[in-house]
Amino acid sequence: MSLLNKKSASSSPLRITRNISRGELIEFEFNHQKYSAYSGETIATALMANNIRLFGFNPVSGEPQGLFCAMGVCQQCLVLINDHLVEACQYPISQGLKIFAGKISTPQYTTLASNTHN
Repeated sequence: MSLLNKKSASSSPLRITRNISRGELIEFEFNHQKYSAYSGETIATALMANNIRLFGFNPVSGEPQGLFCAMGVCQQCLVLINDHLVEACQYPISQGLKIFAGKISTPQYTTLASNTHN
């Protein structure tokens, strides 16, 4: 199964569908592919609901990274937005947001990843 699955947020089997109020349905991009999510969700929630588990690769070890602690401590879910690193579990999704992952080799990311793993 592909790590990038183009499904509508409203049809995701990972979403609770009954007895819940959601924000507005919005679109975002992850690594140049369009997905949908609901306003008020975090980036991590939106990615996970779209069946995306791989958020990037550690620039030091090359190991895959994704959601781990889900509370902003481990920095395993770092993604790149407008040349800034953000923790996907803490940052809200928004309409038209362009999110990038993969093997991010920016100096900020390499420094942050090195400090996290010491």
